[in-house]
Amino acid sequence: MLERLIKFNSSLKICGILWFTFLVFHLGGLFYPPCFAWTFEVNSEELEVGQKPVASAGFSDAGGLTLVTSSMAHNGTKSIKMTYPYPIWSHTSKMISFSRENNAIIDSSGGLEGLPRSTQLLVHGSRHNDGVFVTSHKADSSANTIWIHAGYGLPVAEDEGPAVSLSHGTNGFGVCRAYSNWSFDGINRKLHEGDEVWGRAFFFFQSPWTWECAPRVKLFRIARVLSATGNHLGWISILSEKNGFIMLSNEVGKAERATEFQLEPDQWISLEIYVRFSSNKGIIRIWKNEALVIEDSETPTLTSHDDTASGTYLMSYWNGGTIQEQSLFIDDVLITNETPTGKDSFGNPMIGTSAYDKLEKPQNLRVLRGQ
Repeated sequence: MLERLIKFNSSLKICGILWFTFLVFHLGGLFYPPCFAWTFEVNSEELEVGQKPVASAGFSDAGGLTLVTSSMAHNGTKSIKMTYPYPIWSHTSKMISFSRENNAIIDSSGGLEGLPRSTQLLVHGSRHNDGVFVTSHKADSSANTIWIHAGYGLPVAEDEGPAVSLSHGTNGFGVCRAYSNWSFDGINRKLHEGDEVWGRAFFFFQSPWTWECAPRVKLFRIARVLSATGNHLGWISILSEKNGFIMLSNEVGKAERATEFQLEPDQWISLEIYVRFSSNKGIIRIWKNEALVIEDSETPTLTSHDDTASGTYLMSYWNGGTIQEQSLFIDDVLITNETPTGKDSFGNPMIGTSAYDKLEKPQNLRVLRGQ
């Protein structure tokens, strides 16, 4: 009888464990299994000079003027250089004739010939110029076109073109960006309610340099938040305003915070951001050279418990376009959901400026790196 009771009790324990496992893994709207530890790093030394940094040791995607260089490095002999081209026209009033075709406007006068892709244009009478720039994406036309975001509704008739002039410069998205989708070995490492992520990179803004923008420069977008159905909810980011002061941006929680910390040219600067994902009170911290710049522990970083976060952009969008040609360098990029062993002066975990010394590999887990 005692042996039967022991067997029955053991069976109950096994059933309980199996039932709990079912709840954790199958009731996705209520529970999520803990995300295993992963670390993504970009080692410029393993990349080829003059090529995009998109090899196995690099990013998932990069802009056309985002290239590996040996002319500057924070650690070693190579880094990643991004160059914002200035438009080849010497003035901003050149008028062009266009004809409309579906959701694009075709250059019918040849006025865009030789103009760099992603050069931002001003369309007179339109208030939506952030989405109007030169592209050559139309396969059925050899001419450059102006791409128009759906719904922008340019003020032109079907048989006539708008008056167009050149803006200050490129918004950079086509040329100056580096993106990691957090997908290693074909598996996407999405983060959920309660998960955390740290991101750190070194930046060098080379003189002549200006932060002039309208109104922000997107420096370090650590995570994109999506709804359970895949709808874009916003980015959590480090931004700069027109004088180079660091800003915290939480598009999900509709919060933007200014700081008194400025980004100086001609020196390597470590920028780090931490996010705890929560639909109640999330946490965002930003550091400059290991000094805590700002913390927001009151604003949600998810809109719902079943939202997910994934993907990181370095640079990517210069609102209003640049007003001159200029270059920056990026090196020693590291993104991880594993709690670093480094600490700031307040005791908060951070990667810091010596990440390779402070990050320890987890026990009985794989640390994955790649594109």
